[in-house]
Amino acid sequence: MDAARYLAVVLNANALQNAWQESRTACLHFDKNPLRHVPVPRYDAGNAAHAELAKLGAAAENTGDGLRDVAARVDELVNDLLPEYCIREGRRSGKSSRIENWR
Repeated sequence: MDAARYLAVVLNANALQNAWQESRTACLHFDKNPLRHVPVPRYDAGNAAHAELAKLGAAAENTGDGLRDVAARVDELVNDLLPEYCIREGRRSGKSSRIENWR
């Protein structure tokens, strides 16, 4: 269950929203496998950041507000996990914004 919560939190992190938008294959169509474009690491229970993200996911389930209450901490952890794909100060750092360079 922790692996599912971890993945759900990472996929819904505000910090990655531009990366998901850029992974679209057409104006209204998203890639069937967006993880090809943003390589989210497999859940590792021994990794403190992964475990904390899973815990934050459980907390978000219980509040009814989704990630709203824990969004800032989630974004910090996701920024550390995938810095080249995250938004920093209004723009993504590292990778080119062109999808062709992601493949």
